[in-house]
Amino acid sequence: DDPGDRLPEADIARMEGILELIADEPFHGRADLPKLAEEAELADKGLLDVSSALTLLGFAHMDHGDIILTELGQRYVQADNPGRQAIFGKQLVENVPLIAYIHHGLEQDPSGDLHEDLFLRLLQFTLNEADARSALRVAIEWGRYGDLFEYDFHTGAIHLPEDEASSDL
Repeated sequence: DDPGDRLPEADIARMEGILELIADEPFHGRADLPKLAEEAELADKGLLDVSSALTLLGFAHMDHGDIILTELGQRYVQADNPGRQAIFGKQLVENVPLIAYIHHGLEQDPSGDLHEDLFLRLLQFTLNEADARSALRVAIEWGRYGDLFEYDFHTGAIHLPEDEASSDL
């Protein structure tokens, strides 16, 4: 996988909402996509992005037009918020090359601090500027939720979470 692969435009709250919906009545872990779209009041593009994200992260898989929760997806739904964040972060590092690359770069950098432009330039080797910005925005949102890194909206700096950065001293 190329770190410059496009990431699905799926926000965390929407992904969690869909996971919870699939896990619960009337779906019990397996949902027909058109019924799920109707139930979630999601347009096709939104559902496609969320389904792609859940599949990418190993929380669900597709089968004949149905989306099915994996065992990990079930564990995620049952976890408390810190548990969800830990599972999410682990899945990001294992399944999303861009996020793994950013996290690894931060761990290798003595300051634990890198500017977003570095990653935008990298992404622009394989994506146009709009797609590169979109992929990086999703990566930052997901990585922050997974507690892999933090982002300063004023400076554009991406850095390791405080506890992780100081534990290496």
